[in-house]
Amino acid sequence: MGRAWGFWVPLAALGFAELILAAVQLATAEHGAQGDLHADPVHRVPGGLLGPGPDPGPDPGPGGLQFLTQDQVPLPPSTYATALGWPIALAVVVALVLAGYVRAGKAPSTGRFAALVAGGVLAVPVLDLAAFGWLGLGADLRGPALATLGLVVLAWYERSVVVLVVAVVFALVAAVVLPGLGGVVLSAAILLATAFAVVAGPAKWRSRPAAATG
Repeated sequence: MGRAWGFWVPLAALGFAELILAAVQLATAEHGAQGDLHADPVHRVPGGLLGPGPDPGPDPGPGGLQFLTQDQVPLPPSTYATALGWPIALAVVVALVLAGYVRAGKAPSTGRFAALVAGGVLAVPVLDLAAFGWLGLGADLRGPALATLGLVVLAWYERSVVVLVVAVVFALVAAVVLPGLGGVVLSAAILLATAFAVVAGPAKWRSRPAAATG
């Protein structure tokens, strides 16, 4: 299946998904900067699913609104774009990649195909919640962590050292060296550059080892 589909396709798909995510974050950040001029304070408690918020400051008193983010000031739209954008982007990529690999091999029955794709897509929000609940990761780290996990699984399936190296570099860039919007853009560039190099390089770069293909 790997030779018919090519591991460069998942790399390119994730790279393009990151670029779209970055564009959405930029758009929401600009919108949020304009909206902050007219925003009213909202009472929330520090810490929450969307990540830590700014310093809450003095308690505004009773009657405030408590929400998932639980910050005492409204979170900017870009925070929601990050928290929701990563799971959505990863779910779409997982669905496309699974569909491509399944179709590139021996086509299963419609029921098994639908179950496989649905299971892969549903695994994304479940793992996202687990990373928040058990590890306490913020929104800027959960997405890259899940993407790295997917790249490691792809490297194992394809028996590809190239993909494994890309997964390590991706994690370092997106989650350690440059977390946030900058890391999203740079890691997307790395994925797309790798995919292009694999396509333009020797044919052996695009195939799994003969012993692994059966």
